Amino acid sequence: MMRGGIGVLALVAMAGCDEGGVPEATMTRGEEACLREVARQSGTSEVVLMSSAAGYITVGVGSGRTPWQCVMNGGRVTQVQTLGAGGAL
Repeated sequence: MMRGGIGVLALVAMAGCDEGGVPEATMTRGEEACLREVARQSGTSEVVLMSSAAGYITVGVGSGRTPWQCVMNGGRVTQVQTLGAGGAL
């Protein structure tokens, strides 16, 4: 694991079971990459993996868990976008 992602993943591990997130131990490398990229683009390390299926990963951002989505292709993040109204955190 890359050193820069430790804080993000630690938050996911703490919040995972209590707030509907996915526990860190079950995350794939692609999911970890998505969390890092969403954290970078959103400007906050408060991110939680919410779901992952068929190349689409949904992440909750901020205390309100504003939904963001990563599109994956070949294990790489190809697109990141907010699904929340106006991109508000």
